[in-house]
Amino acid sequence: MVARPYVDDITSDHTGSDVQVAVDTVTAICAFTDEFAADLCFKPNLVKSKRFSTSPAIRSALRVLPGPEVAACFADLGVAQTPVARPAAQLKDKRLKAGIEKLDRTSTLAASLRKRGLFTAASGVPAATYGTMATPIAAVRLRSLDAA
Repeated sequence: MVARPYVDDITSDHTGSDVQVAVDTVTAICAFTDEFAADLCFKPNLVKSKRFSTSPAIRSALRVLPGPEVAACFADLGVAQTPVARPAAQLKDKRLKAGIEKLDRTSTLAASLRKRGLFTAASGVPAATYGTMATPIAAVRLRSLDAA
């Protein structure tokens, strides 16, 4: 049997300020994930898997240990999650680009202006702006969306 890549959106949360307890918990979760994957002949997607903490001390402690990347932000349900209400540098353009690509595709539809407007309202704009309560969109990016 050959292992196949597999990813599922699982987010684990640990509350507490003790750095060693948090690091031990995250390390145990990563080990459990590896064991679970091996049991089912799955291979964890190490590109999408991230270790994350709002605590700089915990992130620093995790970085010296083997395991998935320690990230300053992560995408959950396609929304950049950050510990503060400001755009995540690593993910800032991904959703906007996807929305603009949908707007470009919508503009080529052989449909009336009204129907293209409905498609735009239902697809391109929501795709580009989904999750703005979690990660605000910069004014310059809103202008590029408006131009598209």
